[in-house]
Amino acid sequence: LVERRYNVELEDPVLNAADNLLIFETQKKVAYTAEQSNPHTVLVTLKDVTLKRDTYKRLRTDYIASAQVRQTRGDAELKVILGTKAKDWSFTSAKDGRLVFRAGATKAEPKLPAKVPGKKTVASPVMKAEPHPLSITAAPQDGAQISAPSVLSEDDFEEMVLDSMGETPGAVTPVPQEEKTSATESELVAAALATAAAMTTTAAPANTTTTVSTQPVIKAEPHPLAITAHKKMRIVVDPGHGGKDAGAVRGKYREKDWNLAVGNELARLLKKGNFEVKITRSTDVFIALSERSKIANNFKADLFVSVHVNATKNTKASGFQVYFRSEKATDREAAETAALENEAMQYEEVHYNFVDALLQSLAKNEYINESSKLAGYIKNSVYKQPGIGIPVDQKNAIRQANFYVLKGVQSPSVLVEMGFISSPKDRARLSQSAVQKKMAQGIYNGIVSYAKQEGWLK
Repeated sequence: LVERRYNVELEDPVLNAADNLLIFETQKKVAYTAEQSNPHTVLVTLKDVTLKRDTYKRLRTDYIASAQVRQTRGDAELKVILGTKAKDWSFTSAKDGRLVFRAGATKAEPKLPAKVPGKKTVASPVMKAEPHPLSITAAPQDGAQISAPSVLSEDDFEEMVLDSMGETPGAVTPVPQEEKTSATESELVAAALATAAAMTTTAAPANTTTTVSTQPVIKAEPHPLAITAHKKMRIVVDPGHGGKDAGAVRGKYREKDWNLAVGNELARLLKKGNFEVKITRSTDVFIALSERSKIANNFKADLFVSVHVNATKNTKASGFQVYFRSEKATDREAAETAALENEAMQYEEVHYNFVDALLQSLAKNEYINESSKLAGYIKNSVYKQPGIGIPVDQKNAIRQANFYVLKGVQSPSVLVEMGFISSPKDRARLSQSAVQKKMAQGIYNGIVSYAKQEGWLK
């Protein structure tokens, strides 16, 4: 487990009948600012601190719907979505040094639980290496028989993960299993750590004691993004492909043209709907996949929506689909779709070094649940939008695969496949400008539904 040096730690939430408390243990006096950015959202910035770890909790109580705390460049940001009965909130410093966020039906002083005597408030580890929890077996006693290790069922494994996160089964949308690190990534991390460890020690002469350095092998830096509070939801619209990358082509029709038309219309609707919008390309130009995620991160986007059209050798395949990123694809078809979209990397004059690969393998996609939820809202809205004429399979339209364009985005992100250019029926519909506008309207309606659910809109 790689952790940064920290001096602030979020404890488990305290859920009372009259209020909810979020309590931070601190090792120093912390300056902070707190503001209500909209009727349902409170943003608290803790100045010049380092969190133990970024945390997201979906509480779904009357007072707190969800809470997220994450490291920014030098500060930490707490974002709380208030519950329906939260009429008052406060963020204060207690006499014992702890910081507490309180949300309740009425105004009152927070009543903190007493500290446990002897409890170590906050340690300062840099890296704590632990064996994999499923690989530990006790050494047998003399004469004892060694039994085969038990295998956890999927339900047991999910319950164990939720328990370790301080959640309860059913309280959150289950994290898809793609989060399990693949063998390739595990080998990459192991090799990197072994190499780094070897570089921190020197060879010792025979029959002498070797002193192993206790300095960190990897120093985990604070989150590279500087997050600033903004009152309007920021959305990046990404029309796929462009310029020398035409995307999928059938006859005179090119994917990049349809992506651009729908993307521009979607951006127009979002701006009209009082969102802050940035589009990765508004003309027929080439933008590298890695550059698209940088645009979103520099914009400090709250959502990222990439617009595409699917293609396959099977001309009978048709329909609208929406993807969120995953190391493991839903099925072979999803993997082929991702491979097709990732082919755009061949046009990039960018070299990805070993450090990039290591950081990617260590990174946890903290936005995967929100991305899947956003995908659901978009799927439902496109399904309900009249005038599109492209089928939406209610059971299989939401899918997951490893799209490179989504991998580096530091916000909930989805990739929309509006239909199949390889399908004569879908092609006939998507080639019409009226259908393209209806498609943009359906995607927009899904984003609005998500924004309302998360407290950005009334």
